[in-house]
Amino acid sequence: MDIYILKPIDLTKGNHKLFLEVNNRGGKLFGGFNKSTGGNDPTTAAQAGDGFLMNRGYTIAWNGWDPSAAQGSNNLTISVPIAKNSDGSSITGPSYEYIVYDNATSVSHALAYPAATLAKTQATLTVRDHLQDAPTVIPADGWEYVTERSIRLLPAGTPFRQSAIYEFSYTAQDPLVAGIGLAATRDFVSFLRYATADDFGNPNPLANDITFTFSFAVSQPARYLNDFQTLGFNADEKGKRVLDGIENWLGVVAALA
Repeated sequence: MDIYILKPIDLTKGNHKLFLEVNNRGGKLFGGFNKSTGGNDPTTAAQAGDGFLMNRGYTIAWNGWDPSAAQGSNNLTISVPIAKNSDGSSITGPSYEYIVYDNATSVSHALAYPAATLAKTQATLTVRDHLQDAPTVIPADGWEYVTERSIRLLPAGTPFRQSAIYEFSYTAQDPLVAGIGLAATRDFVSFLRYATADDFGNPNPLANDITFTFSFAVSQPARYLNDFQTLGFNADEKGKRVLDGIENWLGVVAALA
């Protein structure tokens, strides 16, 4: 799991509060707090802005939790295992994709999970213009797998119709144990708040400093924090509270694109 921590050089001069931003697809979106355009390296003058949070003594932290987040450019990622059957074989099962592109240029679609088979007889792609319309099945000669992780319309180069609703049902395999991301955030914040060292003896850089913890999230991670609270991850393995306050900004249903 990637982590990123900005803390006062002299913790005694800080406010002893942790500001956890739950990243959005690996990216930091807290720039508005600091009157900056944001960015993934808030140690630079441009991305730090006026340093509103820093000047008030906050320690600011981020951790990877989303296994689908892109790597590079200071994005925060996490590696999680692939779930397998007890005999080690691949888990397969039905998967569904709701596909809408608000542009007329997208010519392929990445699948959330790899296809278990590339046989088009085991998959169905439909399209409709409005939710109240009946879906129309696109025949097998109208689409194809590019790889086990993506599909496209035929002939190759044909864009998905702008704002049309495509639905793709297929047999997928190798699901990720994505829920580990919830436990990772819990354990990361709990460590910073309560521990003096990790299991290998490495010291906690914030040991005995943090008295309150607050989180902030925009869009997708705001829904993640709703699950974090609802599913009981706001108590650590010893039953101690993890986050004292949660600020979810624009935690609504995301646009599908």
